[in-house]
Amino acid sequence: MWRPESPLLAQLVVIRRCNLSCGYCNEYDDYSPPLPKEELFARIDHLADLGCLILTVTGGEPFMHPDLDQIVSHAVSRGMVVTAISNAYPITKGWIARMNDAGLSLLQVSVDNVEPNEVSQKSWSKIKKRLLLLQEQAKFKLNVNAVLGSSPPEQARQLIDEIRSLGFYMTVGLLHDEKGQIDPGLIGDILPEFYEEMRALCNKSFFHRFGEGWEQKMLRGGTAP
Repeated sequence: MWRPESPLLAQLVVIRRCNLSCGYCNEYDDYSPPLPKEELFARIDHLADLGCLILTVTGGEPFMHPDLDQIVSHAVSRGMVVTAISNAYPITKGWIARMNDAGLSLLQVSVDNVEPNEVSQKSWSKIKKRLLLLQEQAKFKLNVNAVLGSSPPEQARQLIDEIRSLGFYMTVGLLHDEKGQIDPGLIGDILPEFYEEMRALCNKSFFHRFGEGWEQKMLRGGTAP
């Protein structure tokens, strides 16, 4: 409050490499090494000096960084709330314990369809067991995000019903093309009204609402701040 110029949230890419190759994603490669943790610590320290409140670690797939728990722990020690974004494929009991100890506050997992297709490999059939493991053992909260356009409408409804039944926080996102524009994908022309239907089913915390509002503007006019 007393430093209004401070960044509310920053995203820290810890590795560009990913274990998947989803059709809509251009934020990864299959060869980059993890960034040295000392370099990441320096970036975290700089963000902390700026007064950053929330840090989200991302990639690529951040759990491919062998020192991810140390990175999270360092950011927590500097007073930041730390979240992470993952496709959940690398999640194990060991990683959950390490994130519990590190002080992670929230993990967002993308689940885009029921079975893998050419658009996305982040699928309910592949990830459900890991989500149940997180539900059982994680001390941090879990948010499941479904990207609309990665599956046909009826499959998307089925997917969201499954996620809601487990009681996680749940949000929906919009598929984009390589230019950052909305891509209706497998939803087609009904995307605007379908987005509103699915958005009404979401289970969100108070903090989720800070990032909302641009979607409707993009769907109506093709641009948003």
